[in-house]
Amino acid sequence: MENFQRRNLDSIKGQFFHYLESCRQVFPPVPALPNHRLVVLGLGLLNAILLIAVIATGINCAKARQGSLHDTHAAAAELLGGLDDLMSNHSNVVEARDTAKSALDTAVQNHAQMKKQITELKVINDKYQRQMEAMEKEKASLKANYTALVESCGCPSRWTHFMSSCYLFSTAENQKLKKNWDDSREDCIRREADLVIVDSPEEQTFVSHNIESLIGSKPFWDSSFWLGLRDTEIEGTWVWLNNVTEVEQRFWRDGEPNDSGHHGEDCGASYYSEQNPWKTRNDANCRGTRLYWICEKALK
Repeated sequence: MENFQRRNLDSIKGQFFHYLESCRQVFPPVPALPNHRLVVLGLGLLNAILLIAVIATGINCAKARQGSLHDTHAAAAELLGGLDDLMSNHSNVVEARDTAKSALDTAVQNHAQMKKQITELKVINDKYQRQMEAMEKEKASLKANYTALVESCGCPSRWTHFMSSCYLFSTAENQKLKKNWDDSREDCIRREADLVIVDSPEEQTFVSHNIESLIGSKPFWDSSFWLGLRDTEIEGTWVWLNNVTEVEQRFWRDGEPNDSGHHGEDCGASYYSEQNPWKTRNDANCRGTRLYWICEKALK
């Protein structure tokens, strides 16, 4: 502000002296006045000019101050608005921080609870595991006891136990040996047994599944086993070795029994049918056909 006033004063002085010089050139010189009067007159004019300069400077200073105050007020308003925004943002940040802290606390609690549950489940799982191991041991023991019980009841080695009987599939001893019906029966009798008598659907399923496991899906003429079934007395009337007449027809292969070519197909045999495990019987020549055989005897 002082520099501004000084510049205005210097400008006014320069304009004043320039004005005096112009007057001296235009107007003729006047008679010389006494020196002190001239000095007094000059000082008076100078004071008047200075007064005008001071007034003009005051007016300019007031305008400058007013503009400065206006600018300061606008800047202050802008700063206050920014402060309000900062305070609002600060409140949002604090709220977000509190929300995040609450969520973190909840997550920590859930983690601790889950960890506790995992520990409890591990204890339960270990308990079940020990129970399973104990059950497996008990199962093995029961199986061994069952095997020993079956053997003690009279099922020899290589014989298979089912319900109340023991069964010997000839392939269990020799995969290549085959015999006719009479020789097969003699082998069973020598073992204190006889050719198998299938008298229930459960026994039919048992025989069929065992033939499958022993022979597989070979053609029926190469995988059949003699049964204790024949129609030697009356053609077409099939009788088991226990003198029970077979009346169930669903176990015969389609088209069987047919006594093919009237060649004395009077003995029954069984094989495994992949297409239908129920239709597994076929008639064959008792003496001229050589097949595997199945022996059966009751448990002792």
